[in-house]
Amino acid sequence: MMKITVHWTHFQTRAEARQKIFAYIEGFYNTRRIQKRLDYLSPLQWLKRWNLSLQTSVA
Repeated sequence: MMKITVHWTHFQTRAEARQKIFAYIEGFYNTRRIQKRLDYLSPLQWLKRWNLSLQTSVA
């Protein structure tokens, strides 16, 4: 994804390139990569598991 986003795209300005790279990192990469501090889950997986545990404890 990143290769396509950056390597095959012609950006008009550096600011546009920075914005696209930031959007990729914050919107895609950081939400999906596994993290040791989250018990080797991605933030999205961890959040789903946490929400399920809340629902189970309330029910």
